[in-house]
Amino acid sequence: MNNFRVKLACSLQSGMAQLTLSFLGTFQVHLAGEPITKFRSANVQGLLVYLALQPGRAVSRDVLAALFWPDEPDSIARTNFRQTLYQLRKLLAVGEDRERPFLIATRQNVQFNPDSDQQCDVTAFLQALKLGDLATAVGFPDGHYQGELLPGFTCDSLDFEDWLRRERERLHGLALDALQQRTEWLLSSGSYTEAKAMAQRQLALEPWRELAFRQLMLGLAAAGDRQAALAQFEACQEVLLAELAAQPEPETVALAEQIAAGEAVQLRPRPRHNLIAPVTPYFGREADLAAVRSCITDQAHRLVTLIGEGGLGKSRLALEVAWQLRDQFTDGVWFVPLAGLETKPASGSAKDEQPGRNLPQVGELQDAIATAVSQALDHPLAGQQSPRDQLLALLRQRQTLLVLDNFEHLLAGADLVLDVLQHAPGVCIICTSREPLNFQAEWVLPLERLPLPPIADPFLNTTAVPQDPSTFPAIQLLVDRAQRADGRFQLTDDNAADIVTLCRLLTGLPLALELAAAALRHQTPAQLCAALQGSIGTLATRRRDIPPRHRSMRAVFDSSWALLTPAAQAQLASLSVFLGPFSVRAAEAVTQATLPQLQTLQEKSLLQRLGERFVFHTLLRQFAAEKLAEFPQRETAVGQHSHYYLQAVADLGEALNGEMPHLAVQRIAGAWENVKGAWETAVSRQDFPPILAALVPLSDFCQIRGLYREGLRLLSQAAARLREAHHFESLAEVLTQQAALHVRLADYPQAVETIEATLPLTANEWVIARLNITSGEVLWRQGNLGEAEKKIEHGLRLAKAGDSLSLIGIATFHLGVVNDLQGNLDASLAILKDALDIWRQLNNRRWQGFTLNSIGGVARRLSYLDEAQAALAEALLISRANKDSQGQATTLNNLSMLATMQGNFQAARERLLEALALAEAISDRSIQAFLHHNLAWNAKRAGWLTEARNFAERAVELRRMVGDKGGEGMALRLSGDIAAENGRVEAATEFYQAALLLSQQAGDRFNEQKASEALHQLKSGHKKNQE
Repeated sequence: MNNFRVKLACSLQSGMAQLTLSFLGTFQVHLAGEPITKFRSANVQGLLVYLALQPGRAVSRDVLAALFWPDEPDSIARTNFRQTLYQLRKLLAVGEDRERPFLIATRQNVQFNPDSDQQCDVTAFLQALKLGDLATAVGFPDGHYQGELLPGFTCDSLDFEDWLRRERERLHGLALDALQQRTEWLLSSGSYTEAKAMAQRQLALEPWRELAFRQLMLGLAAAGDRQAALAQFEACQEVLLAELAAQPEPETVALAEQIAAGEAVQLRPRPRHNLIAPVTPYFGREADLAAVRSCITDQAHRLVTLIGEGGLGKSRLALEVAWQLRDQFTDGVWFVPLAGLETKPASGSAKDEQPGRNLPQVGELQDAIATAVSQALDHPLAGQQSPRDQLLALLRQRQTLLVLDNFEHLLAGADLVLDVLQHAPGVCIICTSREPLNFQAEWVLPLERLPLPPIADPFLNTTAVPQDPSTFPAIQLLVDRAQRADGRFQLTDDNAADIVTLCRLLTGLPLALELAAAALRHQTPAQLCAALQGSIGTLATRRRDIPPRHRSMRAVFDSSWALLTPAAQAQLASLSVFLGPFSVRAAEAVTQATLPQLQTLQEKSLLQRLGERFVFHTLLRQFAAEKLAEFPQRETAVGQHSHYYLQAVADLGEALNGEMPHLAVQRIAGAWENVKGAWETAVSRQDFPPILAALVPLSDFCQIRGLYREGLRLLSQAAARLREAHHFESLAEVLTQQAALHVRLADYPQAVETIEATLPLTANEWVIARLNITSGEVLWRQGNLGEAEKKIEHGLRLAKAGDSLSLIGIATFHLGVVNDLQGNLDASLAILKDALDIWRQLNNRRWQGFTLNSIGGVARRLSYLDEAQAALAEALLISRANKDSQGQATTLNNLSMLATMQGNFQAARERLLEALALAEAISDRSIQAFLHHNLAWNAKRAGWLTEARNFAERAVELRRMVGDKGGEGMALRLSGDIAAENGRVEAATEFYQAALLLSQQAGDRFNEQKASEALHQLKSGHKKNQE
């Protein structure tokens, strides 16, 4: 709390406020950075509080006199008030701006001036709540709500104290509600430490708040501290009994019993959408809203495209429909912002930047759109198939609504939308665009500007003032937003004509109306009309390049721009370097903009709020970027943006390979458009140090999220520039990461080509070691186990010489896998345990999961069933915590095989089918091949031979598709076992012979021996059932 007070008191030094008022949890007043402590009486303090908490409200002198001296005769009360007001004005007079005084006093009224240079924590708290910024309102430790309003404050008036009590209770309730919402959000996002702090703050404000106890118990149990959770239940019982003579509610008791029984606690599920709740009323499109809702709910048209110019409100209408339908789709409603999506070609070489060569291929564009949709669904891409194919597989069985926002620059890739409709019958799509997609399946709704009052005389272009102008949507929108900017604004008989004229000048364009409404806080409607009439005329005559339909929008932007101070203009222009949503921290680092300054731009409708981040409307960002081009700091802002985001990625490198990698992944994913822009800026400037600092974390992120092609596109840009600059050692580092991405795509020939091209470029032993290990991985995945072992051992020697523990861990893991595939199970288990020790030492949860999974598989084959069960259970826990679909599928596969060995065939089948659904959703054919193989093996053991035959055939097909000769040999041998058990001797012989040949080619001695034995027994007529 003290830190917060210091910050508030020092606000003058940071250019924030001359007068700072702190009433939450304390009473502190600072003027020009110095504390005011010599108040003559408590009534002077009370008068300041009463006026400051109602800024802009003119209060009658008689009302104030009666409030503070209710028992005195009127004449004495008024005299006392005059003296108190004099004392207060005297205290505030030091350094006061006479043009903008803190207090405005007339003969009749007194008011606290909201436009003066002041800051009040209560006002800031209420404003943060209004904007939905719960972190700023009640966050710990620097949120505005630092405690109850003026605790213990008294004065000579019971009437004033009664008012103060009501205000205190009102703010107390608002703070509790905000803390509850904030705690729920933190719990749902897995931020248990912060959620615990928020729940404890609720209990500090209201010790008997049972809901807060439940939230605290949930957070502690979810974090694994069940004893602490049960201790909180006991504390809850004691508090309720002592304070309310009551017992805990059944819900609290049931939660405690669930925790005590060791069951997994069920947090409230995260919303099945990524929408931001509307915070302002919606005007003027009721018929359009109903029509779109009807189309979607009846599925009469599964593709609805809202078309029209920028600023018409297409996105708002789509979001309004989506919000209303958020509970109507089993698999949720998802908003996909596409405005910032790149349409550049995949290659980043200099030749691709020549005119006429900057259009992407259709396939690349579709993959980019598919990646954006997958990101919005929070579903990492993880297979070798294209993002397009993975998205279609993901959506095939889903019942969901997608909102594709700002599609107009992606029309060349629109066939993907049609593919989704054809392959996923449960998916509906709302698309916003300036042009239709031109499909027969599309229902197009052209949006018009909001209705306006009619023109009285078309020849004179004069506007009639209707009897009730508030019935027109354009005026409704303008007045509502103006009142939100300034609660004193009203539509009156005196200003009605000017407001009607203003709406006509802006031609009913919603975005222009919102900007104009914000400007009405500083100008009268008549003044704004005059300014706009001159600006539109100037644009029409001087700016021939601006289409007539955009002149009103440009004019109102210019008008809003003119109302900003020069410093605010520079800030707004600099903010246009952000290519997507940005945090307050990012804005401050890149442009030095503070939260209050961002909120001011938001209040003027120049920025929008998305949860805890800010974002531009596409059209306004375009205008601001044009302004930035006129400022000398443009290059500095662009460079700072690039450095900030690349450094942020570099700083998350350890976290990506730490205890909670999914949190680091979320951080990068939330800023991905800005990260890509930052990388491309650095590449274009040949700013190599930040590129190299972010290189490995960026590659890791792309591998975790399945953004293999996107990663290759970005890395290829850097590689081209490094090659041109003859920075070959750095080029080798980039190519090493490219090789790893090619392996993830199962593009083994390209991985080998990249490795061979890279080795001659470098003398860096870390890079050479990594390349050898990657080469060994490629070889064992292709079934060449002997050569794989040599490459990995060479890489391990180099890693040990360089004392690189992480590389030693990777090499050791792959050696364990090779020994497993060679049938050296005891050696494999020992080696994998060595690798696990390394990952535990490094606290690397991702690699712990990989290694435990392999340990479980080897222990199972050695019949160490308890050890296998323990390793696989921990691996599954890790993969689920990391939202790793690939890891979950692999672990479920191994758990199923364990169940098969124990004779529990139906349980094994269920686990395998669950794993197969995950693998198909991420289009990972390698894992699908494993799963089909094991479904066949389980079915054979259970005696379900027809099912076994079908799964085995599919396993052979998938192994062949991914080029896995060793795996194909094992699947063929299994097919032979199934055919032999069915009495199909000729077919079994063919399968065994094919398996024998492929195993010899792959160097798989174990499978070669088993296939040879099976052939011999078949020929001898003594074929036995065996694995």
